[in-house]
Amino acid sequence: MPSDRGWYYLVEPELGRHAPTARRLATPDGRVLTVRHHGSPGRVELLDPTRNLPVATLLRAARAVGEHTVGPVRVHLGPGPARVDGDVFLDGPALAAAPSPWPLEAEVEALLAATPPGPRCPNAGALPTNPVPRALFFESLMNAELPHNDAEISQGVLHMVSALTGTGTDVVLANVKMAIVGTDRPVSGLDTLAAALAGGPVGLVCITLLEGYWEGVVSLVRELRALGCRAHVALGGVMPTLTPEHVAAHFPDATFICRGAGEYFVPRLAALLGGGNVDTPLTDAQVGALLAMDGLLVVDRAGGRLLSAASSVTVKVESLDRLPLDLSRIEPRHLAAGVELSTSRGCLHRCTFCSIIGRESYQARSAEGVLELLGRYDTHYTEVFGAGPRDARGRNTAAPRNGYRVHISDDDFACDRARTITFFEGLRATPFRLSSCQVSIADLCRREGGKLLAEPDHALLDVITPDCFDDHGADVPARDYVADHQSRAWSSFLQIGVESFSDAELTRLGKGYLRAHVRAIVAELAKRGLHHDAYFILSNADTTPAELLDVLDEVVRLKVLHPVHFHVRFPVVARLVSYFPSASYRRRLRHGTDGDSVLRGHASVPNHPEVDYPFVDHDAPRDENVRAAVSADFFTDEAWYGGGYDRLRDVWAARFRAGADPDAGYLARLVDDRLRRRLFELLDAARRTSRGDASAAGDPAPERHLRALAEAHLGPIQTWLPTFQRYTQGGVTRLVVIPTWQCELRCNYCYIPKQDGRVMTRATLEGAIDLLLSSDRSAVTLQFFGGEALLEWELVQHAIRWGTDAARRRGKTLDFVLSSNGWTLDAAKLDWLRAFPVKLELSLDGDPETQRAYRPARRPGEDSYQNGIAPRAAAILASGLPYDVIMVVHPAHVHKLAANYLHIVSLGFTRVQINFALGKVWSVEHRRTL
Repeated sequence: MPSDRGWYYLVEPELGRHAPTARRLATPDGRVLTVRHHGSPGRVELLDPTRNLPVATLLRAARAVGEHTVGPVRVHLGPGPARVDGDVFLDGPALAAAPSPWPLEAEVEALLAATPPGPRCPNAGALPTNPVPRALFFESLMNAELPHNDAEISQGVLHMVSALTGTGTDVVLANVKMAIVGTDRPVSGLDTLAAALAGGPVGLVCITLLEGYWEGVVSLVRELRALGCRAHVALGGVMPTLTPEHVAAHFPDATFICRGAGEYFVPRLAALLGGGNVDTPLTDAQVGALLAMDGLLVVDRAGGRLLSAASSVTVKVESLDRLPLDLSRIEPRHLAAGVELSTSRGCLHRCTFCSIIGRESYQARSAEGVLELLGRYDTHYTEVFGAGPRDARGRNTAAPRNGYRVHISDDDFACDRARTITFFEGLRATPFRLSSCQVSIADLCRREGGKLLAEPDHALLDVITPDCFDDHGADVPARDYVADHQSRAWSSFLQIGVESFSDAELTRLGKGYLRAHVRAIVAELAKRGLHHDAYFILSNADTTPAELLDVLDEVVRLKVLHPVHFHVRFPVVARLVSYFPSASYRRRLRHGTDGDSVLRGHASVPNHPEVDYPFVDHDAPRDENVRAAVSADFFTDEAWYGGGYDRLRDVWAARFRAGADPDAGYLARLVDDRLRRRLFELLDAARRTSRGDASAAGDPAPERHLRALAEAHLGPIQTWLPTFQRYTQGGVTRLVVIPTWQCELRCNYCYIPKQDGRVMTRATLEGAIDLLLSSDRSAVTLQFFGGEALLEWELVQHAIRWGTDAARRRGKTLDFVLSSNGWTLDAAKLDWLRAFPVKLELSLDGDPETQRAYRPARRPGEDSYQNGIAPRAAAILASGLPYDVIMVVHPAHVHKLAANYLHIVSLGFTRVQINFALGKVWSVEHRRTL
């Protein structure tokens, strides 16, 4: 099968009862899928004598026949012999009522194998001698935030109308705009249609259809019909190319569904149609000529006919260099924001969410061809505007200045390394400069033995110099470098589809590189003075809060380190959109998680699941905290993008207070004060690896710059320097909790009032652990202290179990220090504690004068100081738990120090720490005794 045919999963009805066993795939949610390819290789004419069958039924029959014969062959969906005799006869109503296409395909395969079809009847009559008099196109349907999109003629449209130059068909252009994202997708400019139709009959309307345009283009065709236009409508572009049968089944009132290059289809259709319209059936001659084409579906409603002409093929032009562009279509108004050039088609990369034409393939104009085209633009300006004086760069001053400002709209301009180098080397010799161009991180990195290295490709970047870009040297306010989207009237030089800054997300999205590659390229571009916009997607269905923070941390890091040249493209894409043809949608369907796709509509035909089409609005994050954060539009350019931390904290804290999710409290703590911690982290790293006073292109010196940023955000250095020093010292973060203010001892050195019976609640204890786990450090310690924690043994057990589970879920290492006087430890407790990373901190001061809570035994077996500590010491030592003994020395008992110490050692303890009693006055005599 052709590599460009494409495929999708068909969700089988009745658990796949009719599907071939070898093709069945089971999903985790119990559904059955089969793999189904788009289109079919045959050339088939379908006739519906009833004129009542759904287009989907005709497509089903065309597919069944076209898979097993090259044709051309004619198929009748009506009464006739159940055999092949030149034509094929199938029971149309039965096909429409069947819940699955597989029985028909099996039946047709057997029928054609037994008796191959005869040749189709020869064409009768002649083709029209004249083409359609007028063809209607739309300059650029996309109502986008980019200025050049609003004023230009789309390069795709320019290529198609250029193909009609000299054919006798007049081109009519209308300026209709429609949004492709958002809940409300208004269409503007419909009032211009009447003027476009006023010049005479239009025989062909050509529309580029993206999924985001669906509703808008439906309303556009409806308006054309309301104005009396009876022209044939030809749909091309991404959606008809990737899902031709789905478009044919569901789009109302379209005649032609075209797969691939519009330059192939437009002149052929214009020549074949002549003066006809949708109310006139196609002639036999027209049918024969259309069946001889490739990559085409034709719905002839007036003739009760459907044609499938090698619909499995996506048509490509032989050479883009040989495609002429009719620049006479470029008017001064089209140059208001510059010129758009599309120099290639396809993309070599394998992003899982991508749904462009030519994914994993590439076709381009040569560098010489692009430079020659720019020369033709310059000549065109002289013809239109006259030959004015040339400025220092060689621009014709009689032409609009923006005529020499070029935006290259290729999905990835740098994927052909040699072509890119040749182009940039030649560009500076022309009067043109780039507004911007799109490149991939992967293409700017060096490769070695097929492996992508996290190192810049210096030979490539050496030719992409700032003076290649029109805004180089522009007088830009300093605030525009940080407040990126507020008032920017300039363009970043390179637009980079980074998509994410988290390794987990980059892998999930199939980007082919990791964060290390992004860091290397961003640093190198900043060093070279190349402004660059990072396009990225905040979330997808699988995004976790940790990954969301990972992305925000990295964006802040890059902006703080490279504040002048690193930028984020606003508005950011809040949620991934896994369109139906994309690999990410297929993966979701295969895993049974397609319910994460929020749909704005779903097109279907009863009994025809093979043409079900979900219109995906966006992928909804499964994690409720991620969903809430993204819905709150938390990302901002404030504080080097760090303002997003405060917004996240507010969102998650509100969820926690509302009782929506206990984890939201942890997340609010995790993000609180996070910008200060990031600044500390970066400042510490800069101090350790300072790279001098300044970068080559003007980014400030790291340490000096970061210190200035910290002072701007945190205040004078004296107020935060001690905190910074503690942050950078490393070690383990320890949190001390006092589960209970109870203690049976009456140690005479203790001044803490802990005999009042207060006990910490579980909720408070869990919150304390969450607070500890929000530390930036990966290893943290929880210490139970104060009074005698083990008097609330079940509470301690809960804290250890709950904390261990929480630490595992949050990627932390949590251990415990248990402070105890030893009396409350017994063999059962010690055995339970051994299963966890617990260290004992034992207060064993050595005599009943210091620890005098325990009275002597009054009956056999009762605990006392004399007979109680020894067996507990043995059990503690036998447990193998790590420990420290804390021996507190009171000044009044300093003379007992040696005896008490020797007593503790005699019990077998070999790690003894001697502490002085706090809050007690040590006289000169006490110290001398010590």
